[in-house]
Amino acid sequence: MRLRLAAAPHRRRGARQFTGTHKTGLCFRRALISAALGKMRTKKYGLVISDWNMEPMTGYDLLREVRASAELSHTPFIMITAESKTENIIAARKAGVSNYIVKPFNAATLKTKIEAVFPEAAK
Repeated sequence: MRLRLAAAPHRRRGARQFTGTHKTGLCFRRALISAALGKMRTKKYGLVISDWNMEPMTGYDLLREVRASAELSHTPFIMITAESKTENIIAARKAGVSNYIVKPFNAATLKTKIEAVFPEAAK
């Protein structure tokens, strides 16, 4: 299964967009967060992975924008955060997050969460 993945930035490391093939690796390219939404509107992505703590827009705000957009609303969205606050998890679920990862995490956790979003690909 080929996926085009969009990743929102961590505020300290700068924005990243990555595309690639699920189970075979990811290629990383620099992008700006403001440009990420624009890119998502011009190209179909199969998954968004976003950190909750970003600037100038939080991952939660990005999730809400993605879900409010008719052309993006069906894009699977995984939220990553260092905060395991129950209210954040509930808010993200209500906003339509597909899955949630609490830091720190490893590659196996990420793989499990992606496979949960795409159960047909895990077979």
